[in-house]
Amino acid sequence: MQRSIRRIACIAIVGCVLVACSGTKGDSGDPGPAGPTGTSGPPGGVVNPGVPLVSTAKAIKVAITGVTIAADSKATVRFSLRNEIDLPLRGLPAGNVRLLAAQLRPGTGGRGSEWRAYTTRRDASAVQATAEAATTTGAVFRDNGDGTYDYTFSKALNAYGPDGTAYDASLTHRIG
Repeated sequence: MQRSIRRIACIAIVGCVLVACSGTKGDSGDPGPAGPTGTSGPPGGVVNPGVPLVSTAKAIKVAITGVTIAADSKATVRFSLRNEIDLPLRGLPAGNVRLLAAQLRPGTGGRGSEWRAYTTRRDASAVQATAEAATTTGAVFRDNGDGTYDYTFSKALNAYGPDGTAYDASLTHRIG
């Protein structure tokens, strides 16, 4: 008999709990106070989210789209980067950019023409063509955020190299 009473009491308690769980939902309370301000995120880069980053490309196509020579003989190169599906690319790090400039000197005395780099260095035995890094003091590198970039060499073309290659606008030039 005591067992029966216990069973009935347990069933009655479970029934009361189930009844207490039913019913209509009350109104929402007032919103609580704002939480503390979070930490700042990293600084943003070029704001153009529609142009993919260089780091996402499987292949990169580079095209030099223009070169201008200022009155002081400093050269500025405009170039573009596109990915494997021909979309422009932004976010090229300056540390990954190196350019060189050269002129084609006409041959004399029966000799053929030759390329002479403005951007040179002297090693132990000779003057060697070299590329200038975009991180060189005086150079200016700009990511335009649309897949185009501008690079201005650190010096006037006449100021490079131990071999004294003088800038001559009438000669053929190459940027690489």
